[in-house]
Parts: sequence; C-alpha cells; structure tokens
Amino acid sequence: MKRFVALALTVVLAFALVGCGSANTGEPAQKDNQAESNSGGTEPVKVAVVMSGPISDGSWNAAAYQGLMEAKGKYGIEPAYIENVAQADAEGAFRDYADQGYDLIIGHGAQFTDPVKKVAPNYPDVKFVVLNSDIAQEPNVGSIRFRATEIAFVTGAVAGLMTKTGKVGIIGGLEIPVITEAVHGFLAGAKYANPNVETTYAYVGDWNDVAKAKELAITMMDSGVDVIQNNANQAGLGIIEAAKARPGVMVIGNVTDQNKLAPDTVLTSGLQKIPVLVDFAVSQVVNGKWEAKNYKLGLKEGAVDLAPWHGFESKVPQDVKDRIQEIKENIINGKLSDVVPQS
Repeated sequence: MKRFVALALTVVLAFALVGCGSANTGEPAQKDNQAESNSGGTEPVKVAVVMSGPISDGSWNAAAYQGLMEAKGKYGIEPAYIENVAQADAEGAFRDYADQGYDLIIGHGAQFTDPVKKVAPNYPDVKFVVLNSDIAQEPNVGSIRFRATEIAFVTGAVAGLMTKTGKVGIIGGLEIPVITEAVHGFLAGAKYANPNVETTYAYVGDWNDVAKAKELAITMMDSGVDVIQNNANQAGLGIIEAAKARPGVMVIGNVTDQNKLAPDTVLTSGLQKIPVLVDFAVSQVVNGKWEAKNYKLGLKEGAVDLAPWHGFESKVPQDVKDRIQEIKENIINGKLSDVVPQS
C-alpha cells in the first residue's frame, strides 16, 4: 500500500511539473528545451534575448524571435528569451541569464545599453551584445547596429515620390539617437526625391502605446499628410489602424514587411533585417571571432532593404521604381554619402 501511494504521488508530481513547464510566463527561465548540441558534439552555445515588447508585435520583437529560432536551427544553440522587459527591470533580466550560465546575452534595442554596461563587469566570461547601439566595452560588451539612415532615406524618397497631397510624415517611438537618426534620414530622403514636399514628424514616447500612435497619425492626416512612415514598433500598429480608415492614405511599414497587416494601406516597408544581426552575433560567438566592438550593417551587407510593393505593384509608376533603385545603388556605391545622414 505504501508503495502504491508513493507511486501515485510521483505521477501527480510529474504532471504538475509538466504543467508548470508549459506556461508561457516570459520569465528568463523560458527556453526551448528541444535545442540540440552542435555538429561537433559539444555543449550547445546558450543564447538569450532580452526584449522590450512582445514577440507578437509583427515588427521589432517578432523579428528578433525569428532570428533566434533561425540561429537555433543553423547553429544548434540553446535559445531563451524574455518579453516586455521594462527599463526598470532590465538589469535583473540580464543578471538572471548570466547567473544561469548563458554564453551570449543580446539586448534587443539601444535602451538596454546602460543596463548592460552596469551588469557586464560582474560577468567577464559572458558576452553581451546590444542591438542598434554603439556601445563597446572591453572585455565582453559589443554592439551591432543598422545603418538605419540608409533605409530611412530610401523610404523617405518613396514617400516624397508617392504623395499626392505633397505632405508626408514619420512617427517614431522613443526620442533616442537611433530613432532620431532614422527620422532625419526619412526627412532628408523625402526632400532629396521631392524638394517641394512638406515634412513633419512626431514621437509616441513609448514603444507600446498603440492609442497614442493612432492619435498622432490622425493629427497628421487631418493636416493633409497622406504618406506616413511607421517607426514605433508595437505602437506603430495604431498608425496602420488609423490610416486604414482614411482612403488614399498610405503607410510605410518598419522593420518587417507589414503589408499583411493592411494590404490596401501599407505601400511598402523599410526592412531592418534583425535576423541578420542576430545571426551575425551568434556566428561570431560560435566561430570564436567575436570582439568587444561596434559593428554596422546596411544596404551593402543586406541588413536593410525595401520590401516588395505587393498589391501596389501596378500603382507605383515605373519611373518611381527606377528612381528608388537608383537611389539604393548610389547609397551602396557611396555616391550619396554627402546626402544621406550618417548612422
């Protein structure tokens, strides 16, 4: 009888543990236990990503998750991630992963620069990488960033050439260097392609405030803006929602191809291929080539680009397509280095 009771308790406990393990809590312990070791048979490299928003945002964080999963398949890493990390909680998230023995911890966004600078000295054997930041701190902190002004210049040119009202705008998330640089790139691109265009910009002040972004978009549209660039991550969904209700207004998506969110509204998207950055970071660590320095990747490296026109293919004049292609090529070959703001 005692053996039977003990067995029953063991079974109940096993089921309880399985139930706890399947909960999507977003805590640092969240990881994919199906990760396999690399082809060399050694222990897999453990990689964690700290994110400021949800992986369901269809943009910035969704792309990071995609990159992490692609790296798992390509390099056999053991991945983990945590979503919706507020600035006040960031240091704790990085410390938790470092304490768990992760080899590479990626802070997904420049807002994680200061937390990483504070935490990293206590874990000299852990490599920290901040995406879209310029940080470099020996011996174990580096960064990778997009040449964001390059693709922002291109999307600005698209807006300038496609507007019918002669007014275009861009809405950013936080007013931080990487976003203000992109805003300036967009404004410069619009003016370069169409010197007579009127430009405007605004900042949400938050990555996740969809309602505020929608309000800002409505204000722009009320002033006559008919092409709006989204650069606000999760909050940017409010921009698309607002534009859908205004026939004739077009949105240029950001980070990922956002056309599927509103096929009749999203003209194209300025792609920031976050999986390329994640792959670069992981490959450097896996292959023993990682250095505590800042890397910059742009159009030439395939890290940024313009998304397809999709349903707008027949609506975009061929001369506009040719002009955009020419601008991209001239950025790559350096002919516009004095025109495109530097990242």
